[in-house]
Amino acid sequence: DQPSDTILYQGFANEKLGNTAAARKCFHQLLSFGQKHIFDNAGYDYFAVSLPEIEVFPTGIQDRNTAYCRYLTALGYLGLGEYGKAREKLQEILLTVPDHQGAIRHFILLEHL
Repeated sequence: DQPSDTILYQGFANEKLGNTAAARKCFHQLLSFGQKHIFDNAGYDYFAVSLPEIEVFPTGIQDRNTAYCRYLTALGYLGLGEYGKAREKLQEILLTVPDHQGAIRHFILLEHL
C-alpha cells in the first residue's frame, strides 16, 4: 500500500502533466476510502507477526481509525480543490490529535492556497 500523502502528490503530478482523469482518480480514491471506512469497527489482528507500530502511550485504535479516515478525506478534498471541506476535516483531526504531522503540514499548505 502506498502512503496516503503519496497518492495525493501523484494526483498533483498527474494534474501538472495534464492527466486530469488520473489525478481525479487519485483524489477520489482518498475521499472514497476515508468515507467508506470511518465507521468501521477497528481492532487488532492478533494473528499478525507484529503490530505496525510500538505503542509507548497507547491510544484507542478506534480513535486512530477515525483520525486516519478524516485525514484521507481531507487529502481527497484538498486534491479536488474543496479547500473549505479539507480545512474542516484537518481541524477535526487537530482537535483530537494535535500533533498529527500530516494534518499540520497540509493545514499549513492550505493557508498558502
